[in-house]
Amino acid sequence: MAPAETLEGRAVTSALNTGGAPCNTDAVVSAVQFRLIQIDPPLTAAELQDEAHLRNLIAYKCFGVSETQLFVKDPFGPEATAYGLLESLRPNLLTDCDVPLGVLYWTSDGGIKFIDMWSVRRRVVDPATTESWSLITGERHLAEAEAMLLQFEDELQQLRLYSGDPRLAVASSHWKYLPPVGLIPMAFATRSFFRT
Repeated sequence: MAPAETLEGRAVTSALNTGGAPCNTDAVVSAVQFRLIQIDPPLTAAELQDEAHLRNLIAYKCFGVSETQLFVKDPFGPEATAYGLLESLRPNLLTDCDVPLGVLYWTSDGGIKFIDMWSVRRRVVDPATTESWSLITGERHLAEAEAMLLQFEDELQQLRLYSGDPRLAVASSHWKYLPPVGLIPMAFATRSFFRT
């Protein structure tokens, strides 16, 4: 979603050419526009074919987990200030005025496979006070952890709606990555749930 504006109506003007006068607009109407941006997530061919894990993989590409894991391994190494799939779309496809609403995946033969809102939605956060330790001192990482939890809960809810009883499913067949915290039915936890 992005801001948009248009000119509406004509104001009374006095000029030789009133139709081309730059000040003859009666009102400027503010609006929003919805755009669909095609993204090509950096996934292997095997990952793209694995539709059971695809939603989870794309969500965690948006969260930038692989880039932030480098900081966990070496906190004194290069700082990950711009990470995640959304950051890779800036400034060419996404601007600071754009508000991503969701990731939509569909195929020509199967239609819409999933719509994932929380992989791209975040609450508004204050910028970090320091660039060098932004993953620790900034609010962005906390907002992303909240989004991971909400994304997981939404995916679990979809599994309940479309697969019947989710307790009969094997958790590792749906998720490769897990949020920092989450609640799942007990049957999920007993079937190698924590394998990533």
